[in-house]
Amino acid sequence: MENMEERMEGDKENTSKKESTKLPALYVSSLQTFETCGYFDASYKRRYPTREQPHKLVILTDNRTIKIIPTQEYGYANAVDLDYQRALFRIIDEQAELKERTNPDGTKTHHPHVSQPIRAQVKPFIRYAGRYANKRERKYLDDFLHRNKATSMHGTFEDPKTRTFRQFDVALFSQILTRGEKTKNGTEADAYLIWLTDYTLRLYYWHCTRKEDVTFHHLLTRPIGKVLYPYLDSGWFASLSRGGKAYTKVYPTLCHFLSITCYLSESKIREQLDPAHEELQQLGYLDRWEYRQRENNEWVVTWFPGLKWFEDARARGYSITPKLAAPKPHPQQEEQPTLEGYRSKLLADDILKVFPHDEKSRAFYERVASRLPDEHVYKVLADVQKDIVYNPQTTVRNPAAVFTTRIKELAQRLRITL
Repeated sequence: MENMEERMEGDKENTSKKESTKLPALYVSSLQTFETCGYFDASYKRRYPTREQPHKLVILTDNRTIKIIPTQEYGYANAVDLDYQRALFRIIDEQAELKERTNPDGTKTHHPHVSQPIRAQVKPFIRYAGRYANKRERKYLDDFLHRNKATSMHGTFEDPKTRTFRQFDVALFSQILTRGEKTKNGTEADAYLIWLTDYTLRLYYWHCTRKEDVTFHHLLTRPIGKVLYPYLDSGWFASLSRGGKAYTKVYPTLCHFLSITCYLSESKIREQLDPAHEELQQLGYLDRWEYRQRENNEWVVTWFPGLKWFEDARARGYSITPKLAAPKPHPQQEEQPTLEGYRSKLLADDILKVFPHDEKSRAFYERVASRLPDEHVYKVLADVQKDIVYNPQTTVRNPAAVFTTRIKELAQRLRITL
């Protein structure tokens, strides 16, 4: 029988082709309550409970304990389920209505109202998950709905209304009717009919959601990258809002959250995580990552946010900007770092990776990055690499000078002053 992971990667190769042009972002509501507590396995291979381990126990950073309880028939939710959850909440966002609420103090607020049941047609549902409709995908969709109705979490969760923590039994769905099943009035359902649990509805109603870019999610092909995406989002948000620069996680704890094998050697850790890291970096979400070993030989992973994350934060209405470590020419005149400044720094770093001996030109490269479109600069850089840097027959001794000349010619054609 064909290996499930190979089949899923084959599907994603067809449906998630990366293009050189940047696709527009499409922000969809997501439930961090489910996405950052170990609920989704970072794998395409299904994992099932055993007699020795009938559930998964997770201890969060604030010492709250969450117990994830699956069924033997459907097993644990994984990266496939995360694809379909993204699709479902895109449908919910489309169907929700914003309604006004008058509070006891007389103030008025607006809340998204979702009519139950949620109606979802099969083909759009599968398409929104970034897949093609076929018999196998319909089976995955059916299993997703029934699995996430049957899987529950028990532990201390935040009450969406009061924002206090107390014990809850949490699940995504309370009832599911697939196409053709009988409704209460005796008619056959012509689409999926989905009832969210009261807790899920309260999360949505009280704005306890976060907007994630579903377009970006579908560009990811690695299951570790898909599941790691919301963890990095939450981690960077918490770190940078406190004045930090990165998000750090102890490697064994990360493995437990993602339900992946925990290795001891750095080479195996890199072999396991770096393909997902490289994909996140290629798409601009991750700037860089580091591994370091503590005195007790325990490994720690640190991630630094890329430009894409800052763009997402800005799209949500947050003005989070990184602290640049650039020398200030006038110490008495403090300058507030900006997103554009960070963008220029990243692009200049990429240029200097190609011309490492040209650090003296950093200021010029940052000015180029701030005034010329990124895609134009990267195109010129790629051409110089192909024609000169990686060409063994070239006689050019200073490729950085050629790059500078071509950039100035480009700026002149675009009528931009450098």
